[in-house]
Amino acid sequence: MSKKLIMMNRKIYELKLMLSTVLCFASMAAFNQNVQIVDDHSKPLECVTEEQYQQFMKPELESNILKLREEGKLDPPSLEKSGNEVKLQWPIKMANGYAETDGVYEGWYVGNFADLNPLENQRLDWECNTATFDNYFFGGAKNYDGHNGADIVPYPFPWQMMDDESVDIIAAADGEVIHIFDENTIDRNCDTPHEFLSEPFNGGYYGNFVALLHSDGSITIYGHMKNGTVANLALGDNVATGQYLGKLGSSGNSSTPHIHFEVRLCESCGYIEPWYSSGGCNEDITESKWLNQTPYYTPQVLRVATHNEIPVFKTCEDYESGSNETVNFSNHFNSSEDLIISVAMRDFFYGGNFDIDIINSAGNILEHIDYNSTDNYYREIFLFVEDLAGYSTGTYKIKVIHDGNSYYHYFTVNCPAALTLSGAQTGTNGYITGDYIASTATISGAITNNVLYQAENYVKLNVGFKATANCLFRAEIDACDIGGLRIGVEEEIVEEKSNQFTIFPNPANSFVNIIYNSEVETDLLVVIKNLLGEVVYKSDSFSLAKEISLNIDLMNQPKGIYLVELHRNSEIKGKKLILQ
Repeated sequence: MSKKLIMMNRKIYELKLMLSTVLCFASMAAFNQNVQIVDDHSKPLECVTEEQYQQFMKPELESNILKLREEGKLDPPSLEKSGNEVKLQWPIKMANGYAETDGVYEGWYVGNFADLNPLENQRLDWECNTATFDNYFFGGAKNYDGHNGADIVPYPFPWQMMDDESVDIIAAADGEVIHIFDENTIDRNCDTPHEFLSEPFNGGYYGNFVALLHSDGSITIYGHMKNGTVANLALGDNVATGQYLGKLGSSGNSSTPHIHFEVRLCESCGYIEPWYSSGGCNEDITESKWLNQTPYYTPQVLRVATHNEIPVFKTCEDYESGSNETVNFSNHFNSSEDLIISVAMRDFFYGGNFDIDIINSAGNILEHIDYNSTDNYYREIFLFVEDLAGYSTGTYKIKVIHDGNSYYHYFTVNCPAALTLSGAQTGTNGYITGDYIASTATISGAITNNVLYQAENYVKLNVGFKATANCLFRAEIDACDIGGLRIGVEEEIVEEKSNQFTIFPNPANSFVNIIYNSEVETDLLVVIKNLLGEVVYKSDSFSLAKEISLNIDLMNQPKGIYLVELHRNSEIKGKKLILQ
């Protein structure tokens, strides 16, 4: 069978944010056997610089910090704080609905690091890459002049991902809100520079954002959020590591949906780069500020998808007026159609390789594609076209192998009417029908077992069906004429049920439920403490109990972070609780 490949979007001549991409393919006839590279013609558009922070943002933060201290909601600065350094976790995560989408494995790339060279028109990043102001070719510094943070960009379709709210911005560490802004309704900036207004304050170059002060005196800022998605927080509220702050947007001085993540060691300090390498050029710190530092380059397959037509990237004018990329997702095809496979990559460089297999339900490889990169790319999408003539009715699996890892996506041809499944189901497999799936199968407890059921009308798990601990089983109601993103997803990760300690809701307003289940009888006690270690709640002792269920009234306790301790014999298990 003939295969045709398009590598599209994008060779990065600038290490900036993506602005626009215009594809010039008019029809399927435009495909050919040669690799085609489509440049998005992005021009550098600055996001936030230190000069802008000092002039506009710093006075706002200082005013709020002073106000909170006068109200007794914030401790004064202390030299003791420097000995208790806060470590950071990654400030974004895929939203559940997007993370559960078939074929999605990750959703971002780093567009810029901080600029460590204070000289004007010079650039330096933490791995010692340098460049002059007008040099944005591959191999130069991965930043722009004066940039004071990291830009993390959703991919492969950032505008569609913004509209779908596919990426959550989360707190990188426990902290207290020292500024929050969600009134910038213009959140689709692409090519139009943002106008800063200080009277009234309009979020400045950061757009909609949240700023947090941490226990060691450091500050983190999360900029360019989507309007209307910023968390319901107020000045002085405490947040916990990983707590939701907002959604990625393109508010403020922004050229594409992304988060501008900024770190400062103290209120009066300049910005720092949280990345560190012993042989690098970051002299502001002596070790990484990250709990788990992501490398400078992080090669990975981000998403494997199928389309019924070529995805179309548009102009900044289109994006600012409300359009997104035309993604043309489809998971279901007729044997008379062409199948378009996309593989979205991050940090895929010269000599890099991935393989694609198309596999039928019997496990036979019907097509094999071996691709080797002939250039260097920070992010890109590869398109492959497969003629489905001769494909029989059934569910097929696309398997992409890159750097020893496997990535999967399912599609159907002439969507099967119904399936009755039995026996053992192992490995990574999908079963998709237009009517129903009835199953008495067993999915054994291995992390390598990842099984999807998708049917238009119902999925029935009959007596005898079993999915045991550690496997991943998903059931979905989705018609064969619906492609791309899932709707009505139900997902269950089957875990060992013993020793389950649950707190909900969390964050809570007043009442909180604490549930513990075990298969072993043991002595139990629940204690809740504030950050000063003071006990604000202590339950009765439960002797030789297997389970407890408590509904606790904390209405009289102030907002903040609490520690819930489960005392189990001589063992103590703790979890954080947020009251807001």
